[in-house]
Amino acid sequence: MASVDGIATGFNTTQMVASLMAAERIPQNQLRGQKSILSRQQSAYSDLKSAYSKVADRLETLNTADTWERRTATSSDTKVAATVNSDAAIGQFTFTVDQTAAAHAVYTADTVTADDVVSDTGTYAGMTASEAVAAINYDDTLNTTAALIQTAPDEYRIQLSAKDTGADSTVGVDAAEFDRLTSGFTTLTTGRGAQISISGDNPLVITSNTNTFDDVMPGLDITVTEPSTGAVTVSVTEDIESLANDMETMFGDLIGALNQVDSLTKTNESTSSLLSSASVLRRSENNLRNAVFNEVSSSTLSTASLAGVELSREGTISFDKQKFIDAYNDDPQAVKDLFFSEDTTQETVISRLDTELEAATNFTVGYLSTSEDAVEQRVRDIDDQIAAWDVRLDKRESNYRRTFTSLETALSELQQQSSWLSSQIANLPSYGPIGGS
Repeated sequence: MASVDGIATGFNTTQMVASLMAAERIPQNQLRGQKSILSRQQSAYSDLKSAYSKVADRLETLNTADTWERRTATSSDTKVAATVNSDAAIGQFTFTVDQTAAAHAVYTADTVTADDVVSDTGTYAGMTASEAVAAINYDDTLNTTAALIQTAPDEYRIQLSAKDTGADSTVGVDAAEFDRLTSGFTTLTTGRGAQISISGDNPLVITSNTNTFDDVMPGLDITVTEPSTGAVTVSVTEDIESLANDMETMFGDLIGALNQVDSLTKTNESTSSLLSSASVLRRSENNLRNAVFNEVSSSTLSTASLAGVELSREGTISFDKQKFIDAYNDDPQAVKDLFFSEDTTQETVISRLDTELEAATNFTVGYLSTSEDAVEQRVRDIDDQIAAWDVRLDKRESNYRRTFTSLETALSELQQQSSWLSSQIANLPSYGPIGGS
């Protein structure tokens, strides 16, 4: 119902209704404020769960035997590349590269132009040199590549190369296919395999059809690019650097997650943080620290503080990569036992961290998940209350407007009646005094 401002009273009825409704909306606005805080809390739980999950993903990589048995290979010659897997034995392999692998390759003894027809019969009958080269390259069954090589201005030779290297490498096109080129093919290279040898009274020769020697020693592959001028040594060692980098990344993510907990729960005399009342987060922080620093009975080092992981007086964790590497070099097995065991019943730093993070992030029963769900439910409940208030306030505002409009209308009618009565009284005839002279 539209209001009628000041018809009788002169009041600004619209403004009066607005002021009354502002007071009526205070409880609803308080609910909106609560919802804003709860929504921020829900987001904080979600972000923290993501941070914990990131640490858990790092732990998944670290909690495997392959990670703790990584190997790395180095070569004394840049023309020899080496790759290893965790099966490779630690040690050295010294050899010379006698020859590299080559594919059989030929070229036409006769020269042609690109548009010369090269054959009158057979597969390439009526084709020009360019067309024949394209046809060969298109035909995968030939195991052959072709190229038109310009050897002088507008003079070309067709070069054919087998796709495979090795002693059995053979071009898959016969010279007879180019019957117009009567001089046939000239050999460019003969197919051969690669060869390396270990020197001695009776040198040990190793061959490969390609330039890669697979499993030349268990877990070790080498690839050669040209013959060597001297002995080449490939060394296989533990890949401590890679392991330390993974540990540093994991602890960096863990420290970041714990910093988030600190930020969300810290309080002082004047302010409280967003989740300062969430005691479960403070317990989680303590549990994660204990998982790192509590004694590990299966390791002679007993605690991570002896392997580069440090705890300050303020309770913050730090990771010293070089101290970790030094500890590993001094006693690899002790460091490994401290953090990892293939026996799933054996408690380690990694297994304890994994258990605590699973307790936090499990989709259905993790305490971060259930806390987030509980806050989400409270947000939904408040949304329902806000919606109910919308209905209530709309009715209240309608009632106010109806009341004020009715009041203005009634007063207006009374004023009109008063004016009419006044005019009637004014129009009454005048009479002199009774009994006058």
